[in-house]
Parts: sequence; C-alpha cells; structure tokens
Amino acid sequence: MTALDNLRKSLILKYLAAALFFLVVLGITHDAGAQSLCTNSLRRAERAYDEGNLQLIPEMLKDCLRNGFKKDEKVQALRILTLAYLYLDRKFEADVAMYDLLSAEPLYQLQENDPVEFQELYETYITDPIFSVGISAGTNFSVLEADHQFATYQLSESTPIYHSKFGFQIATRFSRYLLPRLELNVTSGIKNRKFEYENDMFNFAKVVYTESQWLVEFPVYIRYDILKGNIRPYVSVGVNSALLLSATGNLLRDYSDNSNPGISSADVSVKKYRHTLHLSYAAGLGFKYQIRKGYLILELKHNFSRTNMVRNDVRFDNSEFLYKYYYMDNDFRFSDAEISFGYTQSFYKPRKRKMYRTENQ
Repeated sequence: MTALDNLRKSLILKYLAAALFFLVVLGITHDAGAQSLCTNSLRRAERAYDEGNLQLIPEMLKDCLRNGFKKDEKVQALRILTLAYLYLDRKFEADVAMYDLLSAEPLYQLQENDPVEFQELYETYITDPIFSVGISAGTNFSVLEADHQFATYQLSESTPIYHSKFGFQIATRFSRYLLPRLELNVTSGIKNRKFEYENDMFNFAKVVYTESQWLVEFPVYIRYDILKGNIRPYVSVGVNSALLLSATGNLLRDYSDNSNPGISSADVSVKKYRHTLHLSYAAGLGFKYQIRKGYLILELKHNFSRTNMVRNDVRFDNSEFLYKYYYMDNDFRFSDAEISFGYTQSFYKPRKRKMYRTENQ
C-alpha cells in the first residue's frame, strides 16, 4: 500500500468520524428540541386550564402525549386533560384519560387541590397491584415439644433436654389482593432446621444427638395491611405444608467418670424414621416499605406444628443407635420461629371497580 493510499484511508476515516459525531449531536439536539416543545405545550395547556379555555387543551397535548413528555410531565398532562374533559362534560373521554393517567403512574396519589369530580372518578378505579412476586431469605429457630418418651432403659433414669439450633430458609412468593388491605400469599421455599438432644444416663454417661433436616415448604396465608402508606405494618395467618427431603443425624456418647473413651457416629440418614408430610399453622407480623413499584419486607413468623415427626412402626429398627449409643426417638413435634427479609415486585393495571363497570369493561 502506497503513502497516497494511506492518506486517503486516513481522510475517509476522519470524514466518517465527523459525520457520526454530527448525527449524534443532531439527534441529541432534536430530542432536546422536541422535549422543549412538549414542555411549552404543557405550560400552555396549564394556562388554558387556568383561563377556562378547556376546549383547547386536548389539541395542545395530543402530539406530545403520544411521544414527547417526560414521565412527570405526562402524568401532569393527563391530569389536566382529565379535568378538562370532566368540566366539558365529556365523561367517556375523562374516563379514558384517567385510565391513561393510572397506567402511566399506578402510584398516583390524590392531591389536596384535586376537585371533587376528579376524586370521584379516581375512586371508581382499583389501584392496588394485580399481583406481586418476590423472594425472601432468613433464619429460623426450632423449638421441639416431646409428647411421649421412649428409652432403652428405665424412663425414670432419663432426663432428655432438647436444644434449639438456628437454620435458614429461602422462599419465593406470589401475592394478590383479594380486597383492599387483604392479600392472599402463596409461597414455596426450601428450609433447613436443626435440633440437639442431650441426655444424662445413670449419672455416668451423656448422649448427644444432633439432627439436620431439609424440607420444601408450601405455605398459604392471608395478610392484612394494618395501615396504608409507604410503611405498612401487617399481620398474617395461614397454613403450611412441608415435605421432608432429607434428615441426617449423628451421635456422641461420653462417660462422665472417664472410665471409657467417648464414641461418636458419622452423619447417617434418618429420613426413613421420620414422617414425610408435615402440617402446621402459621401466624406472623411484619412491615412493608414501598419502593416505587415494589417493596422491601421484614417479617416475623411462627409455625405451630401438630404433626409427630417420628414413625412409630420403625422406631426400634436402628440397632446401632439403640444398643451402641442407647438412643431412641421420643415422639416430638417441631415448631419454629422465622425472621425473613425480602423484596417483592408489584405489577399494576388499573381496572374499574365492579359497581362502575359497563358491558365493555
């Protein structure tokens, strides 16, 4: 390639770069110009509204409402358009403008200076989200209740103690308002929970049993918002069904008088000694903090189980646990307290309240 060819190539690249720069600047200038024109259109519409020239407002705003207003300007333009149609007694157009307003800004809040007619039209619409989806995670603290005791020796010599341990859970949720402030929540999640059993036998040996469980849960509950606003405290009640995925346990036996060395087992599956399906009731309280079209959640919940975890038909099948460690399952039930933190995204679509719907809505 000659020096002349290199020069030509360099000039072409420079011209292309200059042309690209010009097009970018032209586009930005055009957008800024269009934005400025729409801002002026909104100001002229506001003046027309103040002066009572309501019939001029729809034409002033028509083009920019299609594409031109910024978000806050569009909301203000639709508010003025709705008011204009209301005062012109064009109820159908006012209804359409209100629908467009709530579609553009589902979280629109009535202002103190909104006329009564505007407020009444606003109240004909349901502005709650049509549904919400979210995710949460947190920790749980298990509490065991022993219903009946069993042992490989005299029960009078048995002093079992259950220690609660921390686990964790993660869940997804779907929610939908059934009534104002009353929300249905359907949840699915994975939970890990743990406990420890300790027993001193005959004052010469101590047995410690530790168990960890993994479950998949399907809670369904009703949540009631106590207050409305950006911060919403709520209470909830519901039912929870859970399927046991796995359960592992290990044992340790120590001698108090050090007459023999302690022994311990590896982690072994104890799932076959547990019932698979577990049912519980749930009650909770929490707070929702609104962030645009979603909200953060902090929730405290307690699950009250009525299901015995232990299968009576196989209680005596683990010979190693029975005769090497002197451990036998008591009948026990799990209850646990949870604390969770999460985020939920809401999806909105304005819709008429049933009493105000027409055949076409």
